[in-house]
Amino acid sequence: RSDLLKKCGTRFREDMFLMEDYLFVLELLPFCKEIYSLRKPIYRYRQAEDERSAYRRLQRIENLAEYMQPFEQGLKTLGIPCEHVENLYSMLLKQRMYYASFPEIRSLVAQHNRGKYCRLKQPHPLNIYLCSRLVQIRHKLAVAVKSSSFFRKDRADRKHD
Repeated sequence: RSDLLKKCGTRFREDMFLMEDYLFVLELLPFCKEIYSLRKPIYRYRQAEDERSAYRRLQRIENLAEYMQPFEQGLKTLGIPCEHVENLYSMLLKQRMYYASFPEIRSLVAQHNRGKYCRLKQPHPLNIYLCSRLVQIRHKLAVAVKSSSFFRKDRADRKHD
């Protein structure tokens, strides 16, 4: 309700461009007296961007540990353990490293090792790079095979059997 928003002064942060809706809810929850659970969704969240677009948004975050601080504060206000923020941080860091070049991965791991969440172990930069490239090559190969005329012909033949 708009009166609640005005009363507590909670607003979407314009400087946040990733998970800003989640942060908005975290900051609003302490002011709520009741929470209703509906069986059917009010809306369905659809993210129309491809993985590369999501990666570009992640690249805009200069320091992921600093970016996570408002989330940590919101969860702390609600009495939720910081483990949740650590899991979120690890997930975002891994996503950011997925499409990064090897030098970028090294830089991100070095930044991580100097940061607040340094106790969360990360694989060696070379392992991260090789694993992500292997997955990308496997995906390209699968797309190429499925797009080939041989695969489509074989699949059509099986439908008629």
